[in-house]
Amino acid sequence: MKNLFTAFVFIMYSGPVLLLYGQQADTLKADDYFDLSLEEIMNIRITTASKSAESIKDAPAIVSVISARDIERFGARSLSEVLDRATNVYFNSGYTYRNNMVSIRGNVTAIANTNVLILVDGRPFRESLDNGMNAAIYSSFPLNRVERIEIIRGPGSVLYGTCALTGIINIITKNVSESAPVSASVSYGTFASKQAQVSGAADLGKLKFTGGVNYFDTDGWDFSAYGEPEIIIQPDNSITVVPPSKNTIKMYEKSFGSNANLVFGDFKLLTNYMHTKQANMGTLPSWLNKTAGGDDAALHFNTTIDRLLIDLGYDKEITNNWRATLNVTYNNMFKKKLYPSLSNFEDDGKSNDYLVELTNYVKPFQNMNLVIGGLTNTQTGSARTYSKTASSENPLGYEPTNPFDKTAPRNESPYQIVKDYNQTWWSIYAQGDYTIGKHVKLIAGAQTNKVTGNDLYIAPRIGSIFYVNASSGIKVLYGKAFRSPTQSERYGNNVPDIYPNADLKPETIGTFETQLFYTKSTFEVYLTYYNSLQTDIIRQSIDDSERIEVSFGPGLTFMVPTYLNGGRLRSQGVELETKTFVTNSFSLTTGFSYQTTLDDQGNKDDYGMPKLMLKAGATYSFPFGLQLGVFNSYYGKGGDTDRSYTQAVNPPVKAYNYLSANVQYKLGKNFIIGVYANNILDEKIYYPEYRARTVNSLPGRAGRAINGTLTFKL
Repeated sequence: MKNLFTAFVFIMYSGPVLLLYGQQADTLKADDYFDLSLEEIMNIRITTASKSAESIKDAPAIVSVISARDIERFGARSLSEVLDRATNVYFNSGYTYRNNMVSIRGNVTAIANTNVLILVDGRPFRESLDNGMNAAIYSSFPLNRVERIEIIRGPGSVLYGTCALTGIINIITKNVSESAPVSASVSYGTFASKQAQVSGAADLGKLKFTGGVNYFDTDGWDFSAYGEPEIIIQPDNSITVVPPSKNTIKMYEKSFGSNANLVFGDFKLLTNYMHTKQANMGTLPSWLNKTAGGDDAALHFNTTIDRLLIDLGYDKEITNNWRATLNVTYNNMFKKKLYPSLSNFEDDGKSNDYLVELTNYVKPFQNMNLVIGGLTNTQTGSARTYSKTASSENPLGYEPTNPFDKTAPRNESPYQIVKDYNQTWWSIYAQGDYTIGKHVKLIAGAQTNKVTGNDLYIAPRIGSIFYVNASSGIKVLYGKAFRSPTQSERYGNNVPDIYPNADLKPETIGTFETQLFYTKSTFEVYLTYYNSLQTDIIRQSIDDSERIEVSFGPGLTFMVPTYLNGGRLRSQGVELETKTFVTNSFSLTTGFSYQTTLDDQGNKDDYGMPKLMLKAGATYSFPFGLQLGVFNSYYGKGGDTDRSYTQAVNPPVKAYNYLSANVQYKLGKNFIIGVYANNILDEKIYYPEYRARTVNSLPGRAGRAINGTLTFKL
């Protein structure tokens, strides 16, 4: 704590130097820069923090914005590459799902992305089975449809409900006026990577359309690692333990994503479909090898995730001081993980979430704004495994099959590992702000949320913004957020592996934040300190004292692990962001963060996320049509994730630099050629394996990659 406050004070006193530099830059002419004026670039209006348009400095949250210009100039092939450049954001992969977990402020406690909520144009991209199968969104969302990305670091449950514990990512798509009538690009590069994007827009008076698609296909990089010991049950029920083995697979990927908006008068139809199929290691951090499958190589394994979001919205101005929106939102998720050569070694799961939300925007006085709303969220879904056959006679409810038998017919009666569920949750929320004179803005709000089987939970937010002048001020904020248990945790049916717990409570987090900010037309700086306490963390049993005894008939009793609430996690850190236009053609952006976590068992930085991150990018526009963007992210080493049973079979996790560059040249009026390269230093990057913790690390990212691109814009 003392060291963090020291760092905070030191950076704060460095501010005057930055401010003086920013004032010098302010003398430049705004309309000399790029295609968009500096005034528009530096005064972007955001909507996530209050569901209403406001400047970043007026928003009751800690917000970063990545614009379409940033994406175009720094380059990227996927949403994950874009988000990875944001301050205090870090992507991680597991052995089963790749690029499925984004950590904000060093907090990640599950293999699914349960602590961060994704929105598209303000509408939630949810799934109730696991609360965070987001790999398809991160891999396939069409970047040519992005107008900006608003990232809130900190709690967001007051307006958005469950899963907004440590942050919100709101993808704002382009409207007709921001879209080219036709835009298309194709690229090819290292690892036989192929990508194509097409977007378009049409204004037909009352009817307006914008949309785009993205296709990505790669043979993949070499994933080479040791796995944990493999325990094989032979056909005669004997057990064979295979020592840790090393295998290599190609991390191929095929992804497709689409986004489309149709506006007719006060109605808007939003559709998003995201699909990804990725090679991964397996259902555990181990290889299925010749003992199981009959050959020397690791058996091929892949995961498929499909996500669908459809939203029909109606926006009506009722009076001069009252506007209301009604949204009907449908979310669908389908996931599948399988070994294709083994007919019965497959799991799948699905969820359907139906949400109806009414929001009112009221301005009772000139200096007061209110947001008042309510919603219902109906959830259905289930999950199955083909390696077990449903049985009404077996006390366990299933009969194990032999998933390694390649000649076995496909299991026509798969066992449900998550029972069919059908629940409706509801919530009511309100948030208001009141401005006193020119120097003080007060904020207060709360959401009441009712989850089936749980008591009412209220998530509050309070805060104030003090303006020194039109350019600078300080935010002081406190808010709470929650993550309701997943249906997998509450209604799983996978005993004796793990027992569900329908009585799980939401896990919660309370966060205090304070930020100093200074903004001018060509310069911005934001300095933040935060301190969070997460409680009632949803986790699995650690030892026999937390397991439960389950009887499945005479002589058939198991001590079964279960899900439970328990534990506290303290997170704190400092963040510094700057953005400046140095000359008419030269811009710089930087992000610094330092963070620590400590749980109530004394484990420090237990999830291995980098404690120190330094991110910096520069863009330069030459007068003859050449543009250059360079970005480097330094990720420091995280804390130790090892346990007494962890085997250090793979290289240790180390700090690394992730350097990318993007060069574009305009050919005539409509064509642009470009070269995009990432991991230019060819770093060998390993992620901590913090889930099973049986092995110390796994390969995290590909080596150096170079891609050439041709873009056409009409």
